[in-house]
Amino acid sequence: MGPFISFVLFLSASAGTSGNPADVPRKFGSMISSLRPFGLEVLERTEVEVAWRGWRVRARKFGDERYGEFQVALDKATSLGRKVKFGLRLRAVAVDMEGFGRRMGICLDLGLSGALSGGWSLGLSAGNPLGSKVGGERLSQDLRMEVSYAGDVKLKAGVEKEVHFPPIFWAEVAYPAAEGLCLYTGASGQEVWAGVGVSLGRFLLVYRTGYHQALGTSQGICLGYGYDLEEVRDLRL
Repeated sequence: MGPFISFVLFLSASAGTSGNPADVPRKFGSMISSLRPFGLEVLERTEVEVAWRGWRVRARKFGDERYGEFQVALDKATSLGRKVKFGLRLRAVAVDMEGFGRRMGICLDLGLSGALSGGWSLGLSAGNPLGSKVGGERLSQDLRMEVSYAGDVKLKAGVEKEVHFPPIFWAEVAYPAAEGLCLYTGASGQEVWAGVGVSLGRFLLVYRTGYHQALGTSQGICLGYGYDLEEVRDLRL
């Protein structure tokens, strides 16, 4: 049971810190998404978020009846200059484990984002730098760096390093194939995925499917309002 708990805590904590808290949009937007790996229900997750004027509230449900996790995160991004933004994320985490009851904790994430020339930008973030714990188990501590380009296509690539695990490299592409239609593809560690998104006015719908060498196939769906199709993220397991 011990290795199982440690494994799930690492996966869920890493998922909770995905995205740079400095990259919160100023305009209003909302999104709900669900991601399910076939054959491993404990990794299923559902997420709801609302963003406006540099603030974002996100709720995430993760797991099954054997292991369940619920997170609520508040992000705040502020400008440090014309091209640099700084972000803070406060996360409240509740973990329910069969036979162990409920455990709760609070942690802080940091992020920095800067615009470079020619449509390029650079982001740096640190997950749980203060080493907060839930029930004696330290939540994942990681560093993340990403480079992105916004032009005819939107490219993102980066690396993230959890203190007890090897680094993971990832890359993703969002390609607007036609007005109101966007194609996605990406790879991360042992996983590859692809997706398609359509927009109707301010509403959007995205479907993705993927394959992980260790976890098998997965699928996910995302419904949103107020975001551009190219802004859809968290397509990884």
